[in-house]
Amino acid sequence: MTMGIFFKELNVAKILESGAFKVWNEIEVGKEVFLELKSENKDEDTVLVKVEKKVEILEGVVDLEEVAKGIKGAKGIKGTVKVEKSERTVGNEKIVFGELPEKESKVISDLLKQGWGQIFEAFICKKDKDAPLYDQRISIAVYIKENKEVIAK
Repeated sequence: MTMGIFFKELNVAKILESGAFKVWNEIEVGKEVFLELKSENKDEDTVLVKVEKKVEILEGVVDLEEVAKGIKGAKGIKGTVKVEKSERTVGNEKIVFGELPEKESKVISDLLKQGWGQIFEAFICKKDKDAPLYDQRISIAVYIKENKEVIAK
C-alpha cells in the first residue's frame, strides 16, 4: 500500500453521541476510515468518520443501490434482491463512529462539498480507551492520495 502525502492528524469528536462503542472492536490502529459530509447542505461543515464493519444480512429484500455505495467503482446498480439468511450471508457496512472537529477540518469539508472526496484517504492512528477526554480517545491521520493520472502523463 502506497501512502499519499500526510495532510493532518485529527481527533475524532463526538464518539459517545455517535455510538463508537458499538463498533469499538472494529476501530483498530492502521484501519482505513471513510470521511463523508453529514448533509448535502452547503452551509453544514460537519464531516462524519465511518469505519467498515462486516454485518450479517438478515433475510429479506436488500437494496442493491445501498450495497453498491460501499463498493469502489460500483455505479449505476439499482434494484432489489431477495436474500435468504445463511451463515455466509455477510456484507460490509460503513458505520459512523464520530465526527471531525469543525474548525480543524474546514478544508476537508470544503473539498468534500466541491466533490473532491476521492483525494483523501484516512487511517486510525490512535486508539486510547483510557484517555481522560472522550474526544482524545481516537485520532485519524488524513493523507492526500497520489494522482496516478497526472503521474502517468
